[in-house]
Amino acid sequence: ILGITLALIGASIALEAILVSAYPQGVDVKKGTDAINKFLECINTKIEEKKNTGGINISDTVACLPGSCTVTATMSEDSAQEACFSVDKNCQLPRVILKCPESSKSPQIEFSYLLCGTGSEPRRGGEIGSNRVEVGAVAGEINLKKVMVMADIPVPPGTTTEIKDVISLFPPGTDKGCNSSKCHKSGNPGAGAGTPRLSERIEVFGTSGTPTTARNPSFIIFTDDCEVANKVKNIPLNKGLEPRKEKFS
Repeated sequence: ILGITLALIGASIALEAILVSAYPQGVDVKKGTDAINKFLECINTKIEEKKNTGGINISDTVACLPGSCTVTATMSEDSAQEACFSVDKNCQLPRVILKCPESSKSPQIEFSYLLCGTGSEPRRGGEIGSNRVEVGAVAGEINLKKVMVMADIPVPPGTTTEIKDVISLFPPGTDKGCNSSKCHKSGNPGAGAGTPRLSERIEVFGTSGTPTTARNPSFIIFTDDCEVANKVKNIPLNKGLEPRKEKFS
């Protein structure tokens, strides 16, 4: 019995060491933060260039995306995040999702462009979904789950002033709502003020279920991401976007 007990204690200590070593180090979090700030700096440069000629809109941010990204165009009728709503309040989540691979200079970083119609209900802050881009940069793993530095960058038409404070931070009030009960789980609960609020990555495509489980897409319009294609190959999807009778108000 003593031998078994000592073996269990030893295994527990070893497991704890593994979990602690897997916790994102400060340098990894900084890499994620730097990757987001690099994207933001490019956007702010474009704002400066066009501030006297009407400013920029969300389409100008596309030129700031890194290269070698996969692209997935999709639409879901089920969403953990704030989405678009048609006039009869049906949930609609049309998105273009870009997943850019890790490189020697940058961690894996993902961009989500929500394509809400101009008459759809406004999101937080009064900006419709298509006037912002959500960003997540991988900062490491906790308990074998990827966690990301998250950001929400609003770019309404005619933006002429520098964009600041886009990264989700501690304490509450400075975060971007990424870790609400309906969205991502917290990747580093209880971190100090000013620390990026890490969020567990949600794989966009998988089985539907709890809020932190990926939602099934209703439609896959296009993807060149092999991982996405493999995940959805056995999921029943509508063959294409059918014309809808309702219109956005």
